[in-house]
Amino acid sequence: HHLLDKEFGFKQLPSSTNDMDLADSFKSHFKDKVNKIYCDIKKNHTKICNDQSTGADLGGNPCAKNFSTFSVISIEQLLSIAKELPNKSCDLDIMPMWLFKECLPELIDIIHYIVNES
Repeated sequence: HHLLDKEFGFKQLPSSTNDMDLADSFKSHFKDKVNKIYCDIKKNHTKICNDQSTGADLGGNPCAKNFSTFSVISIEQLLSIAKELPNKSCDLDIMPMWLFKECLPELIDIIHYIVNES
């Protein structure tokens, strides 16, 4: 419970009548968080572009460019990328990288879904 409060902003578990409702509550919560991040990125990008007389962002990229389309990644590509990640971690990580890699066979389907829907 402390982890949910500290890391994800939950004061208590969402009320639910079954596991599917609880999972849907978590999904909605994190989808809202991701949407807020996207909105903040877009707002900050627009502010940076409007502040620049060059018509480019701070990296010199034209402001007209955006990330509106992405390629879908396969499970095999995702596994390959994950396996190449270094086994580094810090106290702020929810899960050490070595444990993440060990649990990857059980997590890969949901991670694949999240990556391709984000």
